[in-house]
Amino acid sequence: MPAMGIFDERKAHVLRLLREAGDVPVNLDDLKAAGIEQPASLIYELELAGEPIEHIHYPGGRTSYRLGAREPPR
Repeated sequence: MPAMGIFDERKAHVLRLLREAGDVPVNLDDLKAAGIEQPASLIYELELAGEPIEHIHYPGGRTSYRLGAREPPR
């Protein structure tokens, strides 16, 4: 198994936090408080990698995130 780079480790950490949160949306401040640097970039990278991340928009412009359901393979 190839060694993970620091960016991959941070993405894995964000993914773990989102999984642990379950249906409870997590905002960028929550991720920063958990020690995640540049959480928005990591969310974006996870989406590019195919992770189903839902964006929940609240009044006032605040956005939180949670994992969506994966679609079954075709």
